[in-house]
Amino acid sequence: MNNTNNSKSKSFLSENQVNTRIHRRGKLIHAEPNRAQLITGPRRNRPTRIPSDKTETADRHYKLCRFKAVKPPTQAVCSHHKVTTVACRHCFSTTSPKPAPVKAITTPPAMAYGLRNCLHVHPKTTNWLWPVMQYLPFLTFCWNRRMFQYSSCDKATVLTRTIVQEALLHTAKQDFRADKATDISDLLVNNSRRAIDTLTGMAARVSNMVLHIAGISLFYVLKIFLKSIQIDRGQLDTLRRTVSGNQPTIFLPTHRSHLDYVLIPFILWCNDIKVPLIAAGDNLNLPVLGRILQWLGAFFIRRSLDNGHTKKDYVYRALLHSYVQNVLELNNNLLFFIEGGRSRCGKPLRPKSGLLSVLVDLYESGHAADCLLVPMALSYEKVPEAPFLAEQLGRPKEPESLRSALRGVWNVLRSYQGSVRVDFSPAFSLGQYIAVARGPLYSHYRGRRTTSSSSLVSLLGNATTDADDRDKYRRLIRGLAEHSIHTASNSAALMTTQLVAFLLVTRWREGVSLANACDQLDWLRRKVADRNGKLGFTGKSGDIINYALRLLEGTTLCGTGKKGRTRKKDGTRKNSSGVTGTRNVNNNDAELIPNMSPRALIALSYYGNSLTPLFALEAVVAVSFCVEADIVPAVPMSLYHHRCPSASRQLLLSRCGFLYNALSYEIPMGPPCEQRDVSLMEALSRLGLEGSLTVESHKEPMSAAEQLRVERPDDSESEHSEEGRDNTYRDHRVVLNLDEVGAIDYIDFLHKVIGPYIEGYTVSARYIAKQVETGAPVGFNDLLGDIRRVARQRVDNNAAHWPESCFNSTVTNSLNFFIREGFLETYKNVDDIQLVCVKPPQGGQSESPIQQFAYLIEEYNF
Repeated sequence: MNNTNNSKSKSFLSENQVNTRIHRRGKLIHAEPNRAQLITGPRRNRPTRIPSDKTETADRHYKLCRFKAVKPPTQAVCSHHKVTTVACRHCFSTTSPKPAPVKAITTPPAMAYGLRNCLHVHPKTTNWLWPVMQYLPFLTFCWNRRMFQYSSCDKATVLTRTIVQEALLHTAKQDFRADKATDISDLLVNNSRRAIDTLTGMAARVSNMVLHIAGISLFYVLKIFLKSIQIDRGQLDTLRRTVSGNQPTIFLPTHRSHLDYVLIPFILWCNDIKVPLIAAGDNLNLPVLGRILQWLGAFFIRRSLDNGHTKKDYVYRALLHSYVQNVLELNNNLLFFIEGGRSRCGKPLRPKSGLLSVLVDLYESGHAADCLLVPMALSYEKVPEAPFLAEQLGRPKEPESLRSALRGVWNVLRSYQGSVRVDFSPAFSLGQYIAVARGPLYSHYRGRRTTSSSSLVSLLGNATTDADDRDKYRRLIRGLAEHSIHTASNSAALMTTQLVAFLLVTRWREGVSLANACDQLDWLRRKVADRNGKLGFTGKSGDIINYALRLLEGTTLCGTGKKGRTRKKDGTRKNSSGVTGTRNVNNNDAELIPNMSPRALIALSYYGNSLTPLFALEAVVAVSFCVEADIVPAVPMSLYHHRCPSASRQLLLSRCGFLYNALSYEIPMGPPCEQRDVSLMEALSRLGLEGSLTVESHKEPMSAAEQLRVERPDDSESEHSEEGRDNTYRDHRVVLNLDEVGAIDYIDFLHKVIGPYIEGYTVSARYIAKQVETGAPVGFNDLLGDIRRVARQRVDNNAAHWPESCFNSTVTNSLNFFIREGFLETYKNVDDIQLVCVKPPQGGQSESPIQQFAYLIEEYNF
């Protein structure tokens, strides 16, 4: 390419050609940094190759101009952080002495490797295979994949371990006490047979031949409905160095779709990394499909370890413990989803600690060596199963079947799902984390997050006997689980649909012009970058909005409700679609009006909730300030010029602590090693940098009521933070910055981020406090259905500020939070039905804890 201007005309496609290629799905492949852009199709339409060894000027010119030919936004080159061997920067920066790194698993050139599209291959082969490589590149690429040795499970070793034999004997004795007519030896034989059948249905049977056949097939199938699968080359280089040793590697991904089971092994197999054994739910153990998944590395475990029985199934727990030990002894890698099931709301779920407790048990008992944990995240522009309309509206989940699986595959193949981004976090050592977690760093991490389930102690239920040791063990495992989900969710790249949907539910509810929409999307991209967020795309905001709305189209309505529309100011050219509709983002006169029906909000909230954790802490501080300063962010700022809204910093942090604890079950607020007050102070400082709030230092006497609120903290963490402080004076005042033009608008934006959750918790608390008698048992599912019905009636009667407050995920999380905090007591009856009852007033008080909570949370609901 000697003449840049001549090649320019060859490299660009017309707008009609681009749109045609976009709708043909998979015909457009993004250019990779420092590489030539390759577009499949007729040779006359292909752009000229740009060799990577050309001058910097030509390469820069090509990068600047490629967006003219690529309508959809391209994936961005992610920024790399320093690789450490512990869970997060807080642990690494505060441990003394610092743990020694396992080994050097990154290189300086890895910082600028760029992205790789796994669906775009460049096979390296010999000359005699050149014709095959030219016409069958995927087949040639798969032929050159590395073959690994996957050792099968040794059933005799698993069944003869001491832990399994003790469980068999213990269960036989329990059955003998219940039915003495049967001989104990016969019961022991029956339990042994059941153990063999359970292990046969559980164990994976990895086959290299099936892996290669599946890899070849997936290359052609995935290109039908996916545009690209983007992976960071630097992360891949780091991962290869991580798994090259003799230590087993445990992958801990987030879970958004059933497609996760397919994409993760496919990506690892394409990059010559040993495919891990994947823990899958037994609901996927379907005829034919279950056997294929076992050949691909899946082993099936129950959703409930006790299979719905009131007594513990010690045999199953022991088998799972022994099987995982056998997998690690054979140096196989493991993968299990730390969230348990798929997220129905788009946010990271509270982690499940069952399999993590097995790893800790094996390491602590010396039955397994140290292993490396690799949190990872998958980001979809469009999730195939989303937005879970039926389940969010309260309908029961449809059980998986072979027919439903085939129907789902057929629907996916007929649709267009955009791009997928996969991010691997730096690995950290399990042994080093345990050493750090048992130090003084976690002394503040108390049991308020760890008192929910006895399964957190151990899968066997008998690891420790002392109550204090049991509590420390719970904190250790829960901290490891929360660290893993925090690291995985922070590594996830934010996609186009997530940013646009987030703006639709926070800033564009009343409609917005396309010109303002582009400006606000630019504003949000800057805010995400300031908070160390990672964007999975680049490009102009107008193209991003157009592309995202095309993906969101048809995902929000199922035949009912008003459709969103885009209209000109003169009322002409109406266009209908699921969320909104637009075809020409360059028309600045067009107005974007979202669909605010409950069904549409489910889809928009699902994608937009991915950004909620980024602004959650700031939203907690902003809403608490509005309550303490007695202001409403929706009111114009001119009404506050006669007074200066302000609040004491100590009282503000006290209010923030209450709201922080209330929403910590709903939104992940941060790593467990970081103190709550430290996180809130950082959020307050960020609001100061944004110009919304300012902190003025001066002393002013407190009233008696204010002194009482400060002297009575809600937990020991606040008590520790207030130690040595003079509580008779206000040391600082937090003041609303009236001189800043967008100060109140930014606080209103933050209020819209967490407002639906506050209203959902308020509705649940008020209903339980008024309708449920103290001490009267009520079925958990019955109570959940009643609250959901009341919340939906409020939405239908236009009495709710936020229609999202009636979603099933919010109502369920509120009940689980009340149980965790002790507002509700729960137990199971003889029919294995979960019952809840309101905890009576304590300490001579006239109101129950749930009534007190309802009064407090009501102040934040405005």
